[in-house]
Amino acid sequence: MDNDQGLPLKEAAQALGISEKTLRRWIRAGKIPARLVDGPFGQEYRIPREAVNTAQQVVDVVKVERPTDPGQLAMAVSSALSRALEERDRRFAEELAEIRQQLAELLEVQRRAAEREEERIRRLEEVLSELRSRRRRPWWKFWGR
Repeated sequence: MDNDQGLPLKEAAQALGISEKTLRRWIRAGKIPARLVDGPFGQEYRIPREAVNTAQQVVDVVKVERPTDPGQLAMAVSSALSRALEERDRRFAEELAEIRQQLAELLEVQRRAAEREEERIRRLEEVLSELRSRRRRPWWKFWGR
């Protein structure tokens, strides 16, 4: 690389900590000077080192580091967790209500089946009782009527 031609686009973008696309936008917007030179695969941008250094100083000034307040972070996490737990509890309550409804329906079906079975047994016992109460005559008395 020749110093008087400047840095290739990729190296300049890495030095500034930005993407090549962003650097191309800056060039088109006139935020940073660049010139097109012939490269091995056609024309390519070259950015002067002084322009990269100046842009780096501007980027450093613009970047303001904001320390994360642990209290605010804890509140945000707590709020998000609270909302997630409330949503989970709401879904569980809905599922529980649905399961209770299904259980009530199954118990009702089982109760009706038990009532039908008890009625059937009661009728059978009546028939058996009636049969037991009948006095049967011996078969030979049939002929003696």
